[in-house]
Amino acid sequence: MNQRRDEFARLHRRGDPLFLPNAWDYATAAVLAEAGYPAIGTTSLGVAAAVGKPDASAATRDENVQLTRRLASLPVLITVDMESGFSDDPDEVAAVARELAEAGAVGVNLEDGRDDGTLSPIELHRAKVAAVHAQVPELFLNARTDTFWLSPGDGPPPVEETLRRAAAYVDAGADGIFVPAAAAAEVVATLSSRTEAPLNILYIAGRHTFR
Repeated sequence: MNQRRDEFARLHRRGDPLFLPNAWDYATAAVLAEAGYPAIGTTSLGVAAAVGKPDASAATRDENVQLTRRLASLPVLITVDMESGFSDDPDEVAAVARELAEAGAVGVNLEDGRDDGTLSPIELHRAKVAAVHAQVPELFLNARTDTFWLSPGDGPPPVEETLRRAAAYVDAGADGIFVPAAAAAEVVATLSSRTEAPLNILYIAGRHTFR
């Protein structure tokens, strides 16, 4: 484990939550770095929109690697949203992760949601996580599950399925779990207390405050 990855991991376990702002190009990242944030994430939607390509469709692999190289010159830690890995071949996903690490990323975000609105089979995403963990151990691997993001709005929160997937991904080597669209305080508390890794959630205006 290298020093920069150690530092990023400590930010997730220092007691106070890590507020991780997202950038979509060099200019936004530079502004966030100047504002004093110790770590910055990229957003695949922002990167795709900035170059006129669709998000979550494996269309921006090269753009993400190039952006990571530019952001590496900033005095912050960079973690990269790599969609679902730009492939369903775990070794190819690990190869992208290796490129991002060599470009200067300290972490990656790897999601199980697909562009057709479905979730990847749990074993497939687990295999991707395992491949990245084994082949690029210097990266902090944040495994994202879109169980809440893609669930019907009129049904109960998919807490148990989220926990099942989180446990599988942590067992495969994930360092963190990201559950976008988990909003209610009691749900976040349950996910946090029953997940054996730092829990990331997505800020939702009107539902969350910084506190």
